[in-house]
Amino acid sequence: MIERRLTAEFEERLDSTPAVALLGPRQVGKTTLARQIGRKRPSIYLDLESESDRARLSESELFLGSHEDKLVILDEVHRAPELFQNLRGLIDRGRPKGLRTGRFLLLGSASLDLMQQSGESLADRLSRRWRQDFIRTYLERDIAMFGRRIPAETLRRFWTMLAHCQSALLNAAELARALGVDGKTIASWLDLLVDLLLVRRLEPWHANAGKRLVRSPRTTCATAALGTCCSA
Repeated sequence: MIERRLTAEFEERLDSTPAVALLGPRQVGKTTLARQIGRKRPSIYLDLESESDRARLSESELFLGSHEDKLVILDEVHRAPELFQNLRGLIDRGRPKGLRTGRFLLLGSASLDLMQQSGESLADRLSRRWRQDFIRTYLERDIAMFGRRIPAETLRRFWTMLAHCQSALLNAAELARALGVDGKTIASWLDLLVDLLLVRRLEPWHANAGKRLVRSPRTTCATAALGTCCSA
């Protein structure tokens, strides 16, 4: 069998986190890659398009808890979004037992619903990779929960640009040109990030009362402390 280029990366991720999700359209080789990884370690494979496999998960916590010493591969997991709450519980209960890595491999279509479900961070809590995943998850899922349908990649670029402008004068026009939007849109996005406590707007020291000169505010990104948003 042809060795997939992602195999080494997936194995490294499984060896460092309790759960890894592989998302993508149908018929691109997700199952083949998962089975290839599963043959290298104790594992169990469940296809949630199969009625018999779904029946095995009717008592999911009991069933999955009995296989905590194996990698559990859940294919087409988007068909059972209710599983994610149980997976989080199993992962949290397994940590005191030393079960911190390689527990679940989740396969599914890259749908918005699945990304929202999986985003409750099944990942480990200490690493630069987790911080990067946290930012991506926050932009893809949490902000959408506030009713703001802003493309996650666009908002990530905006957030990154603000991080590079840490404590500098805010030039909304320059940011607007770089992102291909107008100044009102930049102001709206900035207000959103300020409301979510992700960015702090530092107002000018002077009130400028009676002066024509209008001083610009400065910005401070909360993510600068994470050391992740500054990398484009």
